[in-house]
Amino acid sequence: MTLSEHEVEQRISLLRRFRSMLEAQRAKFRNYLSVLDVQEQAISEGNTEKVAYHAEIEQAILGEILSLQKVIDPLQEMYQSSFPGGDREITALQESLGRLQTQVLQRNQDTRAFLRQKKEELSSRIHSLRIPKVPRSVYSRTTQPSLLDLRA
Repeated sequence: MTLSEHEVEQRISLLRRFRSMLEAQRAKFRNYLSVLDVQEQAISEGNTEKVAYHAEIEQAILGEILSLQKVIDPLQEMYQSSFPGGDREITALQESLGRLQTQVLQRNQDTRAFLRQKKEELSSRIHSLRIPKVPRSVYSRTTQPSLLDLRA
């Protein structure tokens, strides 16, 4: 089975595009891991503003990863049909990407567990506070008169 030059060029183009998309997705996952690192530090410091900011960044990165995956899926199907044996470089990229995905999932679970722990700590601290049940008057701390002067 011989391929025409046009078919060879198409396959090479497909291979390059597929590789570049996998590399882009790998970079996004690495970026996501670094955001999770900084977010974990912010959680341990108790800085809620940083936690919220990094949660927004995390959502944006996840959106980008999902967008890339929508492009990668059809490219992967075309790649598998064009290269039944596979390419070592692409296989290595896919394995690297799989390891990064596993790391991201593990770190995300760790972060969620850490957040749950912090939430429980705050909840127990709130429940341990002694809040008066009856609202006190502003004047309740003033001393009561003990003697009455009737001379006038």
